Amino acid sequence: GILHADQGALAETILELLAFEQASLAGADHTVSGYDHACLKHLFLTKRAIRPWLLYCDCFQQVLDQLVGPYGSRRSGLVRFVNPRHVDVNFVPNSLTPAHAQDLRNMRLLPLRRVTRMGA
Repeated sequence: GILHADQGALAETILELLAFEQASLAGADHTVSGYDHACLKHLFLTKRAIRPWLLYCDCFQQVLDQLVGPYGSRRSGLVRFVNPRHVDVNFVPNSLTPAHAQDLRNMRLLPLRRVTRMGA
């Protein structure tokens, strides 16, 4: 199946939507898309069971640059881009690190408890 399930599907949908928007702005037929689905191959396991998610993310960013401009200057009438330095709307407090034990303090997402005396 698709890597990261709904995340990958949503990312591909966004690329398709932006490509149709750009084609429409350029006066192209409404069935023509400027995105050739080059990133799609990175959403599936390879023959050696490698998960190429990083390759997908790199491809996604390159296509975004081509369609709507570079990071920080992207423009679209259909999609709003937010600066993740100001707000991260896609953050999920979860970790595959066993030491975090699904605890927000261990993930450094809450202040650590103060130690009142050495060793306590």
